[in-house]
Amino acid sequence: MRRRLRDPFHVRRQPGFFWQGVCIILPAALLVALGLWSLRQDRLLAEHEATEQARKLATDLIQVALPRTFSLALPAPELVRRFQANPGRAEADPLWPYAASPSNRVAFLVNDQGELLYPPPEQSWPDPQPLDNEDLDDTAANGWEAIQSSLRLGDNPAQVIDALDRFIQQNPPDSYAAAATFQLGLLRERSGNLAEAQKSFDAVLDRYGSVASEAGLPWRVFAEWRLLLMAAQSHNERRRAELAQSLAAYAVLNPLPTSAGVLAKLSNLTPANTQVVAGWRQVWATHERARWFYDLNVQTGIMGPVFNTLPHWISDDADGHWCIMPVSGVGYRWITGMSEPEVDKLVHDAMAAFSLPPYLGLTMDIAGHRIGTTGSVTNPLAVASGEDAPGKGIPGFKATVFLSHPDALYARQRTRTRWFGSMIAAAAISVLVGFWAAWRAFHREQQLSEMKSNFVSSVSHELRAPIASVRLLAEELEDRRAPEPVKDREYHHFIVQECRRLSALIENVLDFSRHEQGRKQYEFEPTDLTALVQDTARLMRNYGADRQIQVATEIRGEVIPVEADGRALQQVLVNLADNAIKHSPQGATITLGLEYPPPSAVPAGTRSRPDQVLLWVEDHGEGIPAEEQGKIFERFYRRGSELRRETPGVGLGLAIVKYVTEAHGGRISIRSAVGQGSRFTVELPCNHSPES
Repeated sequence: MRRRLRDPFHVRRQPGFFWQGVCIILPAALLVALGLWSLRQDRLLAEHEATEQARKLATDLIQVALPRTFSLALPAPELVRRFQANPGRAEADPLWPYAASPSNRVAFLVNDQGELLYPPPEQSWPDPQPLDNEDLDDTAANGWEAIQSSLRLGDNPAQVIDALDRFIQQNPPDSYAAAATFQLGLLRERSGNLAEAQKSFDAVLDRYGSVASEAGLPWRVFAEWRLLLMAAQSHNERRRAELAQSLAAYAVLNPLPTSAGVLAKLSNLTPANTQVVAGWRQVWATHERARWFYDLNVQTGIMGPVFNTLPHWISDDADGHWCIMPVSGVGYRWITGMSEPEVDKLVHDAMAAFSLPPYLGLTMDIAGHRIGTTGSVTNPLAVASGEDAPGKGIPGFKATVFLSHPDALYARQRTRTRWFGSMIAAAAISVLVGFWAAWRAFHREQQLSEMKSNFVSSVSHELRAPIASVRLLAEELEDRRAPEPVKDREYHHFIVQECRRLSALIENVLDFSRHEQGRKQYEFEPTDLTALVQDTARLMRNYGADRQIQVATEIRGEVIPVEADGRALQQVLVNLADNAIKHSPQGATITLGLEYPPPSAVPAGTRSRPDQVLLWVEDHGEGIPAEEQGKIFERFYRRGSELRRETPGVGLGLAIVKYVTEAHGGRISIRSAVGQGSRFTVELPCNHSPES
């Protein structure tokens, strides 16, 4: 019994597609199931995460960020008094951080009774301290009166200087000795004896610096001022800086109505030391603001033995609300004040250190005054207060973290849903792409199989006709009893022609195989294209004569040797001429053309020719439709169906033409229209010299 066997390849192909689909779809299905389960847990997980975040944010803000931002480290009164006794530079002032910072903050030091300790309270003009001659004996009193009289009358300065020296040697009281020494320095300075004048002023500083003058100010101020003027004249920058520093420190730490003017005059007098005085002017402005703030607190009536040690707020008509933050010590209190905008800025700076999620809001309460709110206080999640962590937080500060945008909280859930949806969509797209790729590969395999079948069919057909002709002619010659020279010659001619046709067909197939496998090699050498075109025309005339087709040549331009593979280019011309003969009507003419670039296109003084050499074959056949002109260079492509083809060939000739042209660095183009013939043009560079 006969059994019919199925194609084993067909049996195995279907399970392959099936299992590929299963392998692609199964991960997508697992992702869908996992996503649905995860989305059910997302809402509770989001709420739990938000609560934990809120608790940590509130605690860190109260215990870490705010204490660091509202740093209130200020020196004890002993250090303040030490600075006042030996001030040094302006940067050592206890309130320098407030002077150097542009922030709207002030601070002052008071004792337990609410009296201002620092900055020093502003004094009225000191009481005059007139000299009393009763403190002198008669001789010294007479001498002093004589000196004052000589100074008023403008007597000889040398005599007055001698009188002052004798008076100082009598060891008068310090008030008279300081005045006499200073007068001595002035007279010596006016006399031009600057060195001796400087010694006198230095003596005032060393011996009588703290002695009050008749104006009530210490003599050191007047002596330093004269020394500063002298240093300005002598360009002693170091000395000028020291004196300017001392005078500025005295003006700031002993505030008088004239202190601001003294500082301004010092700046103008010592432009080279402006920075030294500028620091003290900053300190002066800070001290003035601190004294104003102290007066504001006194006016509100909160200064005194009973003082609120917690942060609280006071109001000023001009500057609005101020936050008072006291720091108490034994026998003293530092009082710091910040304007409401400054507090708001500091709070926001502290909050900026935290990455607050968009769904959380934060508000701060300082002494019952709300500030720093970033949203509507609904659904509070966590509250932290300075009283909850003594030593870490600031009393009176409270932070509240609340859920401000529930939609933003659950936006993460929606985002996760979109991500899972995207993953599912990506999986589905992967499935479609996989199936499309498999189908395309299968379809391509079918096309290749069909092309192979067509190729085998075409080659078989092309081989069968010449072989049959050769066989019939050979049998005719064998069976003939009497030789017929004319017919024998004709038969031999046909046999040779058919053998050439077979050789050309086989050579095309072999060349195509070499091109496809990348094994085709070219031998580039200087080639006479004119001779090549003429030889090819002679070769094709016999073939054209059999079809009553004439082959003509047309050569233009000056002959130029070109680096090329002559045999490969002749194959190009033969293939193009063969196609032209096949598709031309009887009695037509085909033309093999060659056109060199004109001499004007060649730059003077160089051997390179930038233009191109044109090889072309033109016929007057049926032409090629525009929609098929891009396909005719594809391998195995032939116009029309396989059953209606009237011209021989396997569809490799033009493909080989394209391969060879591109190997020479050129390109091939076509100009054709239905019913008007075709012209194939090969453009080759003149200076092309590739490696063989």
